[in-house]
Amino acid sequence: MRIAVIGEFRADRIVDAITRSGHHDLVLLGPTDVAGYVGRRTRHRYLPACAEPEDLLAVWAEEHVELVIPSLHPADQERLLPSLAAAADRWRDLGGSAVVHSTRFAALVTDKALFHRVAVEQGWPVPEAVVCDRAEELDSAVRRVGGLPVMVKAAGPPPRGVRGRVDTAHLLTTLPPTAFPVVVQRVCRGEEFGVELLSDAHVTDCWPVASFGPLDERCGPGRRARLAPITLPQAVTTELSTFIRGVLAEFDVRGPWQIDFAVCSGRLQVLAVNGRLSGMADLSAATTGLDPYDAFVDTCLGQPRAVPAARRLALELPVRPGTELPGLPSGVRLRRQVPLPTDRSLPSDFHRLLVTADDPVLLARWLRGIPDDAVIAGSPAQLASTALRTSPLSTSAGWPRSCPQV
Repeated sequence: MRIAVIGEFRADRIVDAITRSGHHDLVLLGPTDVAGYVGRRTRHRYLPACAEPEDLLAVWAEEHVELVIPSLHPADQERLLPSLAAAADRWRDLGGSAVVHSTRFAALVTDKALFHRVAVEQGWPVPEAVVCDRAEELDSAVRRVGGLPVMVKAAGPPPRGVRGRVDTAHLLTTLPPTAFPVVVQRVCRGEEFGVELLSDAHVTDCWPVASFGPLDERCGPGRRARLAPITLPQAVTTELSTFIRGVLAEFDVRGPWQIDFAVCSGRLQVLAVNGRLSGMADLSAATTGLDPYDAFVDTCLGQPRAVPAARRLALELPVRPGTELPGLPSGVRLRRQVPLPTDRSLPSDFHRLLVTADDPVLLARWLRGIPDDAVIAGSPAQLASTALRTSPLSTSAGWPRSCPQV
């Protein structure tokens, strides 16, 4: 089968999973050539991240593609998703196969202004926010959401000058005209979480929920410690399940997606929905033993899949270079995550470690032995306390690891 992989984000894992399934002819389409790293009889053909549906269809026809699998880099290729969705609709009409989200879902997850408007219409639990089409509306929007600080998010791919959290009125005046429309959102106070999902026409599977730690202004997503699986309050689990079913009922979700959310004063606040697998994939694989990319390829090739319950704890720990770590107790394992050509989002200015453990008590004890200034985000004591809130044998209770499509 001739298969086109669009983008290069973790394409090595997709190509490995495809290769294990049998002999296929693979072409990598995207801005970055990683064929030399991926190997496995792959070749690269340049495709810009700004490609239009007609461009995609022409390339697929020239390459005699039978199956399209997206693997978009989150930093600069996610904007391709709406074009990819529109092309996939027409490709299926021509007899081809593409495991790509619908155009409506692609628009929802790539346009933050649209997402907020839909969320308000649907009654989804999102932070209070105002969509501003012009700079003159910013002051009023800030007052409506409770004053500074606020989160400022560009509707589409963020241009230079849009910086997320805004603490002063002066910074609002520096937004470039090309930034608008923007979403001015109330800053959430609480703990941030994430979950990865995979949907096809019949069922949506969910990996265990991970904690990203306290929400604060200092840390971007790549610099936080992340721990899974985590137990949510029952009321939040119910709210999150209801939100997932609401998205499935309103949008044709086909493939991987991810939800960032917070728990603020015991209530769910959905921060973002992404139409792809995320930086959580290593964590999801380590907790369950099933790599989400393997499951995604199985879905693309029509193979059965099932996400198992969490089997162990997994922690992604960002530490400063030169950190002296305590010895690992039995049942706690560690490996370093390094930047790869297919995963250039991993940082190079500090070490990111993937730690797995069978026992939360042992993990907490090990964390307390790490110096306070060694961890980039969050203290070892806080991480130890979070580890003790979860147990691999009980976290899945009440959490719907799979649910039927609506």
